[in-house]
Amino acid sequence: MSIDEGPTALAWMSVYAGLAGFYFLAARRISGRGYAYLGGMMSCFALSALSFWIARRSNDYGTDLALGRLIVLSGALAPPFHSRFMIEFLRFPPMPRVISASFLCAAAIIVCDLGVAASSWSWAVHGGARPFVVTAPELGVTMAGLVVLHLVFAATLLYRAIREGKRAARVLLFLVVCVGPAVVVDYGLTLSTGHGLPVIEVALWVYGLVVALVLLSELRGAEGLLEQTTSSLAERTAELEVSYAELEQVQTELDEKERLAAVGELAGAIAHEVRNPLAVIMNAASGLRRPLAQEDTQSLLAIIEEEAHRLNHLVEDLLRFARPFVLARGPVLIEELFRQIAQDIEPIYEVSIEIEPGERTRSVWVDGSLLKFAIESVVDNALLSMPRGGPLSLRLRRGPTSSDPDGLRLEIEDKGSGMSPAILEKAKKPFFSTRPRGSGLGLPIVERIVREHGGELLIESKVGSGTLVSLCFPMEVLGEGPVSSTRGVPSSLRRRARARAGQRVDSSRGETLAAFEPREDQ
Repeated sequence: MSIDEGPTALAWMSVYAGLAGFYFLAARRISGRGYAYLGGMMSCFALSALSFWIARRSNDYGTDLALGRLIVLSGALAPPFHSRFMIEFLRFPPMPRVISASFLCAAAIIVCDLGVAASSWSWAVHGGARPFVVTAPELGVTMAGLVVLHLVFAATLLYRAIREGKRAARVLLFLVVCVGPAVVVDYGLTLSTGHGLPVIEVALWVYGLVVALVLLSELRGAEGLLEQTTSSLAERTAELEVSYAELEQVQTELDEKERLAAVGELAGAIAHEVRNPLAVIMNAASGLRRPLAQEDTQSLLAIIEEEAHRLNHLVEDLLRFARPFVLARGPVLIEELFRQIAQDIEPIYEVSIEIEPGERTRSVWVDGSLLKFAIESVVDNALLSMPRGGPLSLRLRRGPTSSDPDGLRLEIEDKGSGMSPAILEKAKKPFFSTRPRGSGLGLPIVERIVREHGGELLIESKVGSGTLVSLCFPMEVLGEGPVSSTRGVPSSLRRRARARAGQRVDSSRGETLAAFEPREDQ
């Protein structure tokens, strides 16, 4: 501080404190520009001015010496704060080594000053005439040199910024180059004698105002850019709305074309599947018109009956595939379901049932009839892949699904002929079958049943190694709770479930005749 008058020092302290508050507030609103460090530098000068004001009101040498330490502290920290501000304000890459070295130099000066002041404290109290700001002339020279280095560093950064096209650096470089030398001289005089020229205060005030004006101009430019961007976004939004309307119309037309294509594909597949049985029936009927032996007549009638059954089965599969499912959920014990299915399998197959520990008494809330039909369809395909018999595994275990890392997996694995990658890719497509008399709707119906329960159907197969079919369900859609048997479900609920699943109840025997029976033509 070069002004000796106390009221003047207090006025400058108010100016610096106001600038510091402004930059701290700017730092909260605008991050990454280093305004907090500039606020720290202004705070240092506010502390220095306050110390001068208090010192001019005190006549005690010990108090003056203590206040001088605050001035040295603020003077040593101000240059590193400014250098850090310049790096971030000009958007240069961080320079941690330079900043660390500058703060270490400031810390060394502060420690040395405190050491010298401690040795001079008793002498100052007894009326010594030592300068109250700097206790040793060498420290004053060192601090002045530190300020010079920081000014050179700031001028270098500003010059690089100007070459990179940053216009805001021009005014700041002008201030550093023109006012910098006078500030260094005034800084040295103030530190060594406590008296100097009125340059630092005015220079810092102008510097702070220039940075504030740069900040305001940037904010105004950002506001204009924001308005321009908002207007542009509004135009783009209107264009997107028009494009979305056009896209929606095109999507509607595309959906209609896809629907018509699907209907055409379905009609073609149905015509192909129906034509062969009808041709056989027509040929047999034509043969019946001629006089035939009783044995030949019965043979042709059997052919007609077989093909009629085939057509009936095809119609049933089509209805199952096209008809929406209405699930009649109830608690089902999977182990018991497996055992019921295993009882109907021929003895030439080695059936093994594997239930993971903890799952034997846990029931799941599903449509038991539909789930049983799905499992039986998969089991039927597995048996047909092993015409001479072989091992068949029915497993229930916990495992990951696409929506549940701890879901429930019903696995059916055979050691049959397996499927090639090309066949595996088409296995779940409607009307695709590798069997001469297959409808190609078995697995698509199974997949629909699994999806209606919130699960997914996975198939893994390799030629010559067999096939693994997994019915995967997330536990959250199944529910759980131990039950002793599915026979514990109320009879009314069982009847509704069977009726909705396409079964009919034989009330005379109290048993169900399943409409979803597995067949070799699936």
